[in-house]
Amino acid sequence: MAAVKEISPETQVIAVPTNVTEPESVAELFGKTKETFGRLDLLFNNAGFGGKGVLLEDLEFKNWRAVIDTNLTGAFLCTQQAIQDHEGPGTARRAHHQ
Repeated sequence: MAAVKEISPETQVIAVPTNVTEPESVAELFGKTKETFGRLDLLFNNAGFGGKGVLLEDLEFKNWRAVIDTNLTGAFLCTQQAIQDHEGPGTARRAHHQ
């Protein structure tokens, strides 16, 4: 954040430690974003990792689950929260089925 301020002192930035695999943590992130900036203009799902490079038969389930939960569930939860915050729960569904 210091580097951003150095390049562009008028730019407002926040850092919110978030566990993207937990709906409550994601909701808190979006709440702080809305509180600070008033709205979300862009969602960039960038949280993720690849896990250890092992053969499938040697991959432990907990490691598999950590990758899936971070890479897929995290993107799902953030996208879902962004839509709900922007349009309200169920709005996109209602518009689609009209």
